Amino acid sequence: MTLPFITFEDKAHFGVLNMTFEGHNVTDGAGIQITNGTDFQIAGNLFLDIAQHALHIVGQCQDFSVESNVFLRTNVAPLLIFGFPGSREITGFLVANNTLMMSDNNGKIGVAFASNGTIADNYLYNCTYGVGTRGVSDLLIKNNRMENCTDYGIYLTLPGMGFGDIATVPAPWMKNPMGIRGVQEWYMATVSQRAYIRKVFEQQCEVALQNIDLLARALGDRVQVAFVTGTDFGTQRGLFCSVQTYRELYKPFHLAVNTRIHELTKWKTFIHSCGAVYPLITEFITAGFDVLNPVQCSAKGMDPRTIKREFGRDIVFWGGGVDTQKTLPFGTPEEVYREVRERIEIFNDGGGFVFSSTHNVQSNVPLENMLAMFRAVNDSRTIARGHNE
Repeated sequence: MTLPFITFEDKAHFGVLNMTFEGHNVTDGAGIQITNGTDFQIAGNLFLDIAQHALHIVGQCQDFSVESNVFLRTNVAPLLIFGFPGSREITGFLVANNTLMMSDNNGKIGVAFASNGTIADNYLYNCTYGVGTRGVSDLLIKNNRMENCTDYGIYLTLPGMGFGDIATVPAPWMKNPMGIRGVQEWYMATVSQRAYIRKVFEQQCEVALQNIDLLARALGDRVQVAFVTGTDFGTQRGLFCSVQTYRELYKPFHLAVNTRIHELTKWKTFIHSCGAVYPLITEFITAGFDVLNPVQCSAKGMDPRTIKREFGRDIVFWGGGVDTQKTLPFGTPEEVYREVRERIEIFNDGGGFVFSSTHNVQSNVPLENMLAMFRAVNDSRTIARGHNE
């Protein structure tokens, strides 16, 4: 049977099996919408040419399965399970063995504000995204196969690996944070209470390695770059700690994490460390990092030509494209354009460069300067293509 659209509201013990939902030339919506349903099954159906939410399960839904359906040219979250924001009243569900193909406008399996569910063994081809989640808990995602789901590289932020990251030391998200929480106290403790800090790092590293094992199994080689740590080791004029302190206190854990990642995956590992970190770049390389960010060329010793010449064969520079302290906010568009072109010429020589401004673009940056930056990047890209042709 072929239908455009059916709805179920406050229903229990039902199923929709082996039907076709065709949305071509349908203006009032197509597919299935279920609101506050319990104990139901959606299986063996074909959803074809539907503009959005071909299967929309919303509200308080429990104990249901979505299995062996085909979604072809269906867009805007074709399979969407969406509970009430702030709650997880969608629970006890299985989404398995479904096929989504050619969904190029926000095509994905989407699950939000739900708990105690499984998304497994689904196949997504030529979809904008794969599986997207928000506000979920106790959700198992496994063995889903995604092909051609994005033209972009995938960048993963790994949890629990920012050893000594000062952004997390104060723990503002905790009501009663315990232990060392003051910024000044923290930096002093790396000297005065080093044995204690090392024990904290050892326990943190155990969790980090477990996270890597789990994520490597779940994601495989779909990820290109993994953000490992954002601990800043540099100031404008020097280091927060000595090279020896880095070697003794931080490097063993960086090496352990990077080694595990490289053993299990093809991911390139990424360290963010602001400031004058020239004396540590060799240490970062031998700790196993593949990418250095943000490449703060305005800091002492961070001359772009020097660091590219000395380290460019061993590490990728991600950043340093334009100075965000002076040039971008306070320079002229001509100065911005000139600096961007120069930095690309330096860092991209021989490859190993990802363009980015040195750090976050602030709100006082003139629009004309932003446009000059983009124009310089595009002009450099055009010139590079011309050389390759």
